[in-house]
Amino acid sequence: MTPGLEVKLFRVKRELRRIKQLSHAIEAERKKHGSSQRLENITSEREALTGVYMPAIDRLEPVDKSIILSFIKGESHADIGARLGYSEVGIRRRCERAFEQIASDIKW
Repeated sequence: MTPGLEVKLFRVKRELRRIKQLSHAIEAERKKHGSSQRLENITSEREALTGVYMPAIDRLEPVDKSIILSFIKGESHADIGARLGYSEVGIRRRCERAFEQIASDIKW
């Protein structure tokens, strides 16, 4: 892997995990307060990050796209695997490969 791709991969992983954290925060905020300014801010941040990555995510194979979308919605690897008929380890590996593909596709 080239050094430039390694940096991009790190950034992709960090930002997709941030989207996942924001998804959890949105659900918690909805349960706690229903609607609030904080909820609007969190949702806006998630939508902005998701918008950057969706073109690359859309180019993934259908199964990998489903895995990544489920991941950023907050599902665990185990839950995704159970739903799709893969092992947790298999889902982790597919996530890693999808992250690499997204990193190579993304234009900054």
